[in-house]
Amino acid sequence: MLLLVAWEQLTPSEAAAVVGIPAATARTRLHRARNRMRSGAFFDLTGGPT
Repeated sequence: MLLLVAWEQLTPSEAAAVVGIPAATARTRLHRARNRMRSGAFFDLTGGPT
């Protein structure tokens, strides 16, 4: 989701349609992903996704 919005410059609604989920779910997932990126919690100590 985050890559579709950031790299492909889709709107959250457009990204939701591509993935096949409701727009509200996409917005929630984007909000959570952005918060995880900001807090540094996206990667564990080994560098892999958590």
